[in-house]
Amino acid sequence: MADNISLILQTIIDSSKLKSDQLPKLISQVKEQYKLKLGVEIDDKTAKKYANQIFKMQDGLKAIDKITFANQVQAWRRVNSAAEKEFGGTLDELLIKLNAINNKADLTKLQKEFRGVKAEADALGVTGKSLTDTFGASVKKFAEWTVSAGAFMSVIQMFKQMITNVVELDSAMTNLYKVTDETDTKYDSFLRNANKSAQELGRTVSSLVEQTANWAKLGFSIDQSANLAKISSIYANVGEVDDETAVSDMVTAMKAFNIQASDSITIIDKLNNIGNKYAVSSRDLGTGLSNAASALALAGNDIDHSLAMITAMSEIIQDASEAGNALKVLSMRLRGASTELTDAGESTDGMAESTSKLRDKVLALTNVTGKGGFDIMSDEDTFKSTYQIMQGISDVWTDMSNINQAAMLELIAGKQRGNSVSALLTNMAQANNALNDSIDSSGSAMQEQERWLDSIDAKLQQLNSSFQTLSNTTVNSDFLKVLIESGTGLNNILTELISNFGVLPTLLTGVGIASFVKNFA
Repeated sequence: MADNISLILQTIIDSSKLKSDQLPKLISQVKEQYKLKLGVEIDDKTAKKYANQIFKMQDGLKAIDKITFANQVQAWRRVNSAAEKEFGGTLDELLIKLNAINNKADLTKLQKEFRGVKAEADALGVTGKSLTDTFGASVKKFAEWTVSAGAFMSVIQMFKQMITNVVELDSAMTNLYKVTDETDTKYDSFLRNANKSAQELGRTVSSLVEQTANWAKLGFSIDQSANLAKISSIYANVGEVDDETAVSDMVTAMKAFNIQASDSITIIDKLNNIGNKYAVSSRDLGTGLSNAASALALAGNDIDHSLAMITAMSEIIQDASEAGNALKVLSMRLRGASTELTDAGESTDGMAESTSKLRDKVLALTNVTGKGGFDIMSDEDTFKSTYQIMQGISDVWTDMSNINQAAMLELIAGKQRGNSVSALLTNMAQANNALNDSIDSSGSAMQEQERWLDSIDAKLQQLNSSFQTLSNTTVNSDFLKVLIESGTGLNNILTELISNFGVLPTLLTGVGIASFVKNFA
């Protein structure tokens, strides 16, 4: 079992390339993962032995690559028992060669030989499996695994976790099947890429597949959805939001500001860059944007100006959700959208009766020099954007009397949102700074992602991802479905027998088997 843990921890070494002077750090990780995955504590001496073994794995062919290929061969044999008579010897020789190689070139040759065996078996029509063969092989493999490990309960626990991983991934793929219509070859290709991408991103495979399904529900192709899932995963990592929120925030921004899927990473760049430089997090910005994006976009603001106003307001009131709602109300009142305000459950008290009256009132209240005030219109038919209007009012805000300031706030913000809008007006200089940082944010998300990948949390996520891939390879979903179906069938048979004959002593062994199958199901 220690060898199994060493192979699983290979992912930590692959991604971090620890040096010998970092041995204590790796020893600690070995002990932690041994306890986490097997439920057994080991001492420093044992952990150091495994750690030294792992350091040796850094050079040449990775042990996990050999294990993965061996599992692929054995999995194919399990589900194609009809080919054993014709090709069993060839496959045995291939596995013997696998034990002796130590470089990727030789592994590539063996993989090519294996593809040739599969192609020839298909041509001869000797592929396929029987329930008896599959179940017998599985029991034998399970028994060998248990004996070699020497820790029955630990093996049971790991096997259960593998089954959980397989079920989670199967459920995610089922959701993807529901919303897409692709060939088996396309789905297989997608899953292979998802296995690789999940480890690179520090996400579980099932998480990445589930996000892909969510994007596909919105009408994107499977390829577009896969790329969008990577970006929403990056947002989940650097913004510390859950997967559902990551997708939702991105969808809101893309639809409101007409951002194409190919440019969606720019949304995360902006959220991350502003979140790193101001007293507001990426999560906060996403929340504020989700509340206000549609209204702000309708009022002529792009995503940069919208984020700048959310940032400036949130820094003072420390409530991004309220900032988003306040900006939504502000943009509606500045356009005289009383119907939309009523539909949104907002008060229309203090609003101007018409656009012309609103225009005249703002001009009068901002006329602090006697030479005319600020005009909220670009021409007779066009409003300036919310950002432009707030900038214009803020330019004379400190020169306005307290009475005029109060009148302005009631006019454009109403009684409930006045404090929030006042915060924005006094902090427009910061909004201008945030605007520039939002515009100049290209590459910020990927830089943050790279920094995050060096964290312990990321390493553990990559470990979980690799274990999920290993689980799906070792206990593939098709085999698990057969096992569950066989257990269900056995339960039905026993139920029928007991109904007709009562509980017979000779059936006790069968009941025990049924219980065993149910425990794993």
